Order: sequence, then C-alpha cells, then structure tokens
Amino acid sequence: MAYLKNKEYEKSVIFVEDCYKKGIINQLFREQMKEKLFMLHSQIDNLPISTSMQQTKETLKKMLPAIQDNERSLFIVIFTAIVSQRELSKLIGI
Repeated sequence: MAYLKNKEYEKSVIFVEDCYKKGIINQLFREQMKEKLFMLHSQIDNLPISTSMQQTKETLKKMLPAIQDNERSLFIVIFTAIVSQRELSKLIGI
C-alpha cells in the first residue's frame, strides 16, 4: 500500500509477490491484497491522500466507523504501514 500511495503500483504488486514467495503471507492474503491494490490503483487520483499527520489522523477517524469489526485490526495494521512506510522500509531492508 505504501508503494501504491507513492504511485508505484508495479512495485506494490512485486512486494506482495515477494512476501508470498518468502512465506510471509499465504495465498488468500496475496490474492486479497492484489485485488485491493488493483481497485485502489484504478481510483488513486480520486483518493484523498493526506499530506500531513493531522490530515492522516482526521482521515482515520472518518474511516474507522465504515470498517467492519472483524476487519478493523487488519485495516489498522495496513493503515499504519502506509503512514509509517519509511520506518518500516528501514526495518525490513527495502
């Protein structure tokens, strides 16, 4: 998602594939992520991408009520990964 946020769709798909090949994610999660990436990529210019941490907080507050309870934890993990992409990139060496 972080790559997609930076308008690097191909890198986002490659990252998902690499995670699958390394056994970090399973096939179901791989397919779900690829579907989400494709869907988001097709609408990237229409998405309100935050430019500050304050905007990010406000966006999260608006989005959380729309997220189903059983998907909230995964959503927060993905959202946090997008927001902190630089730090995560350093940790995993990319």
